[in-house]
Amino acid sequence: MNKKSIGILALGLVVGAAISALVTIAIMNTNEGVLDLAESNTEVENSTTSIPENGLQNVDQHEEVNPSGDLVKSTSIDNLQEAWNALINDDVEDIGQLKELLKIAEMLMQEDWIKVLDQLVNSQMDDSVRDTILKFVVHNAELENPEVAFQQVMLLSSEVQELALPAIVKAWAEVDPAYAFDVISNLDSSRLRASLQETLFTAWAKYDPELALQTALNQPLYKSQFGFERGLEEIVIAEVAKYDLDKAIAMLPQIRSGDARLLKAYRSIGRELVSNGEYDRALTLGQDLSEDLNDKYLNDLLGTWAQQNPDTLFDALDTNIWTPKTKEKAAANLLLHNTLTASEFDLDQTEKLIGMLEDNKAVFVEFGDGEELLTSQVFRQGDNVIIPPVQRKSNKSLQEQMDAQFGDLLKNVLEMGGSVIVEEKRSE
Repeated sequence: MNKKSIGILALGLVVGAAISALVTIAIMNTNEGVLDLAESNTEVENSTTSIPENGLQNVDQHEEVNPSGDLVKSTSIDNLQEAWNALINDDVEDIGQLKELLKIAEMLMQEDWIKVLDQLVNSQMDDSVRDTILKFVVHNAELENPEVAFQQVMLLSSEVQELALPAIVKAWAEVDPAYAFDVISNLDSSRLRASLQETLFTAWAKYDPELALQTALNQPLYKSQFGFERGLEEIVIAEVAKYDLDKAIAMLPQIRSGDARLLKAYRSIGRELVSNGEYDRALTLGQDLSEDLNDKYLNDLLGTWAQQNPDTLFDALDTNIWTPKTKEKAAANLLLHNTLTASEFDLDQTEKLIGMLEDNKAVFVEFGDGEELLTSQVFRQGDNVIIPPVQRKSNKSLQEQMDAQFGDLLKNVLEMGGSVIVEEKRSE
């Protein structure tokens, strides 16, 4: 049998591409004057702390740190301070002395771990090393009273708060999550409040998922100046799905109306079903959604499946669980995955996948990759497939990211009697 000549042309992979937005925020005072607060082409992308691989591997584990050198042999507080200053002010790279710095921090924190946090922030050292030590200190601190620890850290800089408070909130969730929620809900910063609420409910869902869900449902939806609403129930369901899929699925009908929240919850369950090999169940889960939401759910589901286990997805194409549209999406995802990973299917497999695509038609592909969404199109042209550059963008909506950046500022303006106009022009 003569085989057809089949080609897959990938036009390129754009790494780090992001949605840009031209945002103008006009603030009007009581004298009807207008001040253009921000007019900038703002890159929407994630900012993450980089922790070197040869640094602290797991700050959740209490590992014994055994540095060498005479600098850390003394147990005197004054000598430890001198040793610390000597290490960060010498000509050796901080990362090369991470073990020594961790040991000194561990010894200092026995005296006053809050003071160590403050000292770390004011130290002139490599940012990734400093952040690693900060997380080590918080995770290894004796948090016998998380409430007191929380209040102490709130007196420090916002930088320390963002690094230290999540670990404290996780510990608080084990002893008194309801009171922790009350305290967090009264924080002035909307950005910090939203972040810590997510941390709290993620931890709370592990210990008492029913109460966590009921508490989440009892809270009003957060409405942003930038046009999005956020609930807390989808956070609980996403966490429950990691250890009890039946319970998570049973919770789905309780989600309040809102496409974004509903889709987030369904996606989290769908990914766990795929990870567990429950493919049929994952495919049928979204059937109760609207056609548009189910389409988005399937995009994410099939992308996850193609990433995690492309062979089982390929084999499943011969079963009777697929609609023609879903089968086409699955084939497109497999062809894209094949191109990105260079894990080639053989000629027969590739021919079969291409045959599932309608000629001269682009199939949109979108799937999650951690904190990012990857989007592209797969276009069949005869016996060939053309795949344009893959675009990476944040998993969070543009409105949600703008709220994180400007939300506190707009809140303060409104409280002072001003008014705010937000105009957005999107481009890719």
